[in-house]
Amino acid sequence: MSNNLWSNASSRCLVATLRGHVDGVSAVHFWNTSQYLISGDYSGNLKLWDIHQRVACWTDEKTHNKSAIMQIYSSPFAMESFYAHDKTGLVVEYKLVGGSMVKTSQTTTNNDIPLRAMQKFSTGFIGICRGSMFHNLLAVATSIPQDLLVIYDISQSLEKPIISFDYNQSGHCGLCTLVGFIDEQVVMTLHEDGSIKLWSLNRQEMIQHLKVADAGTLLSFDIYGKHSSSGITSVWIGGSKKILVLLEWDGHKLKEEYRQVVLKRSGLGDVVVRQDGVYVYVYICALMKYLERILAVAHWDAKVRLYEIQNNFRQLATLPHDQSGLRIQFAPRDSLLACGTLDGRVYLWNPYPMANNGDNS
Repeated sequence: MSNNLWSNASSRCLVATLRGHVDGVSAVHFWNTSQYLISGDYSGNLKLWDIHQRVACWTDEKTHNKSAIMQIYSSPFAMESFYAHDKTGLVVEYKLVGGSMVKTSQTTTNNDIPLRAMQKFSTGFIGICRGSMFHNLLAVATSIPQDLLVIYDISQSLEKPIISFDYNQSGHCGLCTLVGFIDEQVVMTLHEDGSIKLWSLNRQEMIQHLKVADAGTLLSFDIYGKHSSSGITSVWIGGSKKILVLLEWDGHKLKEEYRQVVLKRSGLGDVVVRQDGVYVYVYICALMKYLERILAVAHWDAKVRLYEIQNNFRQLATLPHDQSGLRIQFAPRDSLLACGTLDGRVYLWNPYPMANNGDNS
């Protein structure tokens, strides 16, 4: 499909290294039509980066009171606001106030963008668990004072959730490590013992419980194929071991027969899938469009590896970092991949021209 592109292009695809965090970068999120990147760290600091100028144009070091930022969500209501969620359960809406995202000067400073912390509410202590937002619904799993999966409607009152579940009531599975929407009415929770649970918001009950063997503690997931003609959604799950798990969602449940892909290194800290058409300017000076389903995996050995899903998981490239990558995300509107690392850096890659060059490490 695109083997020639990958085998002939330059391997120089590191676009920028963003420095400024003093602790590990625990969340990255492209925002405002990918013009900006938001990053959060283990010390509770948030930074907004101008993607084009590669500099921080806003910083918040106080609101989250040294509590690790676990997740950042774009607002479903306004392009110029977002939410940040820290490990204590504090959710803060940040909104542009009395200004514009369009800068009037080429000089960018930490006070250039007039963002303010507005609405605040607490979901309860979430620890290492990452939540998920789907339109106006926010799903999070708390561990103190109770093991609860709670659903908030952020368009309504935030004083209490609209639905809550005891995620360990039907069998103890340890801590919930990640929450994600499979579709608008079904939420998935991943657990430290390898369990996967599905929860129906319509029926307000658990509808499925699977346990994955050999993957270790489940830590990350992504989905693709939502709009395929077959109606099947593929769910990729990574854990603390080298097993990558592929499950299929048919609109009602996850198929109990799943595929396991054995990767070369263990510790799958984060996984993301890129699956849209991307315009790439290749070395022959021609503009071409191709469809590339690429799986990016942040391994604990300080490397992000890219795999071609449709070609038996051929490894396309290895993106090296000085320390482990904690969070990765593809920009939705261009070819950038962001990786936040344990040493407080954010790396911006353009992985599409990356050649394998025989590097299968």
